[in-house]
Amino acid sequence: MKLDHIAINVVNVRKSVKWYQENYNAKIRYVDETWASLMVGDVNIALTVSKQHPPHLAFALEKMSDFPEGEEIKYHRDGSAYLYTEDLDGNTIEYVYWPGGKK
Repeated sequence: MKLDHIAINVVNVRKSVKWYQENYNAKIRYVDETWASLMVGDVNIALTVSKQHPPHLAFALEKMSDFPEGEEIKYHRDGSAYLYTEDLDGNTIEYVYWPGGKK
């Protein structure tokens, strides 16, 4: 398992993308009105709106069977399988699996 991305909530995705480009030389992987995927160096940062995703750390799984048993696996619109859980202090952790590899 390795770090896949860090997701933070923003008020305006497009304005935040521009800010990350200007201040951190972020490269856009994807952007729309509700989320963006940016690369800052070797780190994938997701900018999300709070009504769709909580702020979280995401760890990539190598295979579907690596998800915890007995939990409902859901799917993002990009086809990735995911499960949100919490650590002991209530921080959201996402497990994500990319069928066919990450795009």
